[in-house]
Amino acid sequence: MPRFVRKISVVLSVCGAFAGSPAAAETLRIEGVYPAESDGAASLNSISVERFGGVDGDALTFAVADRLREAEVQGERWFNVLVESRAEDADAVLTGYAQPRYADTDYKTKRKICWAEDDRGRCTERREVELDCIRISITLRPEMRLVGYNGNLLWSSDIEKNRQLSYCPELDTAPEADPAIREMVEEIASDVRYRLAPAYRVQDIRIMERRRGLEGDARGEFRDAIALTKTDEAAACAEFERLHVANPDHPALSFNVGLCAEQRYDINAAEAAYNHALQFEESDDEARAGLHRLNERMRADMQMANHHGH
Repeated sequence: MPRFVRKISVVLSVCGAFAGSPAAAETLRIEGVYPAESDGAASLNSISVERFGGVDGDALTFAVADRLREAEVQGERWFNVLVESRAEDADAVLTGYAQPRYADTDYKTKRKICWAEDDRGRCTERREVELDCIRISITLRPEMRLVGYNGNLLWSSDIEKNRQLSYCPELDTAPEADPAIREMVEEIASDVRYRLAPAYRVQDIRIMERRRGLEGDARGEFRDAIALTKTDEAAACAEFERLHVANPDHPALSFNVGLCAEQRYDINAAEAAYNHALQFEESDDEARAGLHRLNERMRADMQMANHHGH
């Protein structure tokens, strides 16, 4: 039996809370609609969420139904989420089962404790002692399947969330698992929304700043164009494109011109620039990522057309 209760109040450590932030880099803002994981699910107009089985099935059912009901793309509600009693009217039914798994392991750690107190109960001596402690691992990997009205499997879940709780029985009370499980349920429900429906996303993509290969005035002009990205992205892009005409085989300029075209969603120009940047080792990874984003947005366009029957 796991050594905890389904009710816990344990303070979890946050790694890196005080780590230094990386220096800000010059970026261009790329925004648009990106696709759902499942093309079949994204084409649906109505879904019924059947009550899930398992200990945490009800909680996950309600959370998933709420997230799908709230899903919007370009200001329009994406799904009509029907109650279970109207499942026969839905384009597809989502079924599931949610049962957490637990495992615990023993470990030793050192902690400072109060070793002696005065007659007023104030600590007068602290010592570091070694304690026998317990680490509890909680895994929630629900089974979920979306089945169309024709019986076709449109989507199945591989979503998994994990939490770890630790305590030392000699000093601490046994932790409650409920808050951690509630967090995982909400995270899973949010993931389901993005797996089944497209979403509008805003990303700040770093431009390339390498000036090697540029000569004369072009080096300073490129530096000035980079600085412009902080105040006027359109002007910066105009400068990148002007410099690229005179320096067509410069990797950073090729990539930046592609990024500018991607920003205005000029697919042909972006693909041409990124494919050119693929030739150079300095920019091939960035160009590959840009082409992937373009393919994703074109896939989202297809999903939206299918969803709206165009």
